[in-house]
Order: sequence, then structure tokens, then C-alpha cells
Amino acid sequence: MHRQDATLVLAGVCCVSGLAAQVLTVTPGSVLVDESANIRASGLRPNEHVTISADLVDGDDQRWESAAEFVVDAQGSIDVSTQAPVTGSYEVVSAMGLIWSMTPASKGVGIYRPPKDQGPQQIHFKLLRDGQTIATAQLEQRTMGEGVREVKVTGVIHGVLFVPAGNGPFPGVLVLGGSEGGVPRRRTAWLASRGFAAFALAYFHYENLPQQL
Repeated sequence: MHRQDATLVLAGVCCVSGLAAQVLTVTPGSVLVDESANIRASGLRPNEHVTISADLVDGDDQRWESAAEFVVDAQGSIDVSTQAPVTGSYEVVSAMGLIWSMTPASKGVGIYRPPKDQGPQQIHFKLLRDGQTIATAQLEQRTMGEGVREVKVTGVIHGVLFVPAGNGPFPGVLVLGGSEGGVPRRRTAWLASRGFAAFALAYFHYENLPQQL
């Protein structure tokens, strides 16, 4: 199975009042950072209140988290893409609300840091009844799509060219970083994943270049 099409599921092992095992699913199990996934729960009691929580550890080893309470529908299910929570980290219908509403678990953390080395971000979900976990699932968010190629460039200019899968021709984009220096790899890789031949230009704080702006 292709990993983008995978669905990662871990179901509760017990049954309640004759119901099927409680299941939390995230479909697909791997998406690009600007794509949505479908988060669903099933095997629940109609009209009961349950909570779905989410958490991740960012590239600076800081934990981010969110949680929302939902009312189970008449079929014993929850579909986050069509149901608004009754309370929690966000209030509107949003397939990815549990992700964009995350806040840092520790005080003093002001900004989310993406995973190092363009690695995927792993997000963990829990389905909770009365504070007890009854099912879990996971979502992988990726910056770079399948088949994107990296070409390191040195000489008159320095940086990394990201080329989409396929033969092209492709429209081109020049990507500049800010005061952090180095190479803006993540946003450039994402552009290549969307069909642009994107060049991440380095102009300081990079090998063979001035270390200060």
C-alpha cells in the first residue's frame, strides 16, 4: 500500500454495552502539510459526549496539544470534517481544527518549530471517554512530495534546487529566507511538491558565505 493512502488505526480492545470496539481513524495516514485528513470515530453510544485530543513534539522538542469535545451522532460516529465541537480548542467545523488550534504545553514557548532535516511531523490522536483513552490514531504531515529531487548548487550562487517529479517544463520560483539565514528548504520543497521548480537561495549563514547578514 502506498503510504499516502494508508490509514493508521488502533482500536479500543473492549466492547461497551454490546457495541463494536471503539475505533479512531485518520484517512489518509500521510498528507502534505497543506492537505486535509479525515478524522473519524465509531463504535460509540449515540448522543454521548467524548473527547478527541491531539499532540505533537516539534523540532525544538516542545510539545503542542489540543482537545475538543464532540456529541456522537445517531449512528454512533463522529466525523470531525462535518461536526463542530461543543467545547474545546476550537469552535467551528474544521477537518484539521485539532491541528491548527494546538497550543504549547509549556509556558514560554512562542513559536512552532518544524521537524529538523525536513523530516515528517508526527501527530498523535486519542479518543477519550471520561478521561480514559479508548482508541488512538496517528497522522504524518510531510513537506516534500514523492519524486521531488534536490540539486545542491554552488559557485556564483549557492543554494538548493528542488525539482518536481516528472519531465516538466515547470514554472520557476526563487525562494529567499529571512534573518535566520541558511537555506529555506521546507517552503521550497513544498513548492516543488506543488509543481514548481523552486530554488532556495542562500546568501548568508551558509557554507562558503558570510556568517552574518
